[in-house]
Amino acid sequence: MSKFVSIIIVPFLIPREKPRYLAILFLVIILLYLPYCSAVKGLFSTLFQFGTQYRYNDSIHFLIFYVSLGSPFISKIITSAIFGAVLLYLYKKYLDAAYFNTGLLWEDTILRFAFLAVGTLLILAPTVHPWYLTWIIPFLCFYHNRAWLVLTGTVVFYYFMNYPLFSKLIEYNNEWVWQEVHWLKLPEYLPFYFLLLYGFLRKHLLTDERNHPALQN
Repeated sequence: MSKFVSIIIVPFLIPREKPRYLAILFLVIILLYLPYCSAVKGLFSTLFQFGTQYRYNDSIHFLIFYVSLGSPFISKIITSAIFGAVLLYLYKKYLDAAYFNTGLLWEDTILRFAFLAVGTLLILAPTVHPWYLTWIIPFLCFYHNRAWLVLTGTVVFYYFMNYPLFSKLIEYNNEWVWQEVHWLKLPEYLPFYFLLLYGFLRKHLLTDERNHPALQN
């Protein structure tokens, strides 16, 4: 999965004044896949099946899934559309020359956008195993985000779903899996979203206060 996930940060690694590099990159990827083109359907079948049929330990997608009357197809279309819109917004900001007049270093900007892209993916993902958080952990060395730091600890509640005291084995897609325990998501995700919202409001409210006309003198 990680080799496919990394593609979402590639656009931010391409210098904004050299967009042709992006076309070259995708051309190289296509050429590298050509030797395996005989597999065709089976080449991405695992990724497709995992992405369309499975759902476990999700958060935002869990809510969208039930709003969509339990339709995995509709819920994943909605979350994919939201994620695509966020990526387009981030990439537009990345290409916006005015954004670079803020004094940020180019390397810092790349890290920032990549951090936001990967974070958005994890928030909207239909399946979030604990090891998926290793995608975001490297960014926490640069951005000490308390919400994500806390989630790396509260994700331990995921493992309670794989314990007979809280869950049970059920048959799904011709295999035995642990049944998801919805209430265990509360101690796992509530602290994360509380801190995420608190950090967002604190940052923007402080920014608005500092930019208030009364404080500009």
